[in-house]
Amino acid sequence: MAGKLWGGRFRKKTDDLMERFGSSLPFDWRLYRADIKAGRLYGNLISVLVALKGLPLAYNRDLQEDKEPLFDSLDTVRDSLAIMAGVVRTLNFNAGTLEASAEKGFSSAPDLAEYLVEKRVPFHQAHRLVGELVSWAIRKGRNPEDITLEDLRRFSPSFDGPALELMTPLASNDKSATGSSRKIIQVKAE
Repeated sequence: MAGKLWGGRFRKKTDDLMERFGSSLPFDWRLYRADIKAGRLYGNLISVLVALKGLPLAYNRDLQEDKEPLFDSLDTVRDSLAIMAGVVRTLNFNAGTLEASAEKGFSSAPDLAEYLVEKRVPFHQAHRLVGELVSWAIRKGRNPEDITLEDLRRFSPSFDGPALELMTPLASNDKSATGSSRKIIQVKAE
């Protein structure tokens, strides 16, 4: 799966139109245009910022040098959005690979720190305790799902049963109030 878009996290190959973007390029060529366009936008931004920097010394002239980068940026963003709409429209995610990737590591660490804060542990202390927990687990070769309540309590007596529920990426995501939470997605679907 090396060299595939986002490490093979898709069930099928990207749409043929998207595949033809730049098949001769030796890197993740399916999104190269978006990458190049971003560089162009940064260049336009620098151009305008340099012109603005010089305004106090320009004998009260208007912004005469901002039009070309501005209109080029508008065209670039419009074209980039059209390209990315095609990419997004033809995506097919490999849910199994995404799930397996999410279960590695400790993406639930911020939720554990927040849990401790809700238990009246000062944030700086909660942050340190969870950092120690994660470091300990990595040294011991433990995955989040292998951690027990006893393990959690080694780091803080404020941990109790519900903290274990936060140890999975799915539970951590569901606790979130962002648009990717299953509860929010269900509400939007209704």
